[in-house]
Amino acid sequence: MAKRLIEEMSGKFVPSHFKDTYRSDLKHRVQEKIRNKETHALDVGLPATTERPKAEVIDLMAALKASLGKSRTTSRARTARAPSRARKRA
Repeated sequence: MAKRLIEEMSGKFVPSHFKDTYRSDLKHRVQEKIRNKETHALDVGLPATTERPKAEVIDLMAALKASLGKSRTTSRARTARAPSRARKRA
């Protein structure tokens, strides 16, 4: 049943049968707003010259090396402290 419905609704695509009306609809709506006085004024002054806050730049390579250095020292300390356990065999 679904296949039959799809076959009946399917056909060759002809682009000339379709028209994009977005631009004309938008233009019509803008003209309508102007006609009904639903507009407002925009401040077109110069943009504010306030300085943006600077971002803190982190050296990722240095942070990675520091992280690896910490993990090596902590793993060595754990290895030295931990008593060796005998492995159980099945």
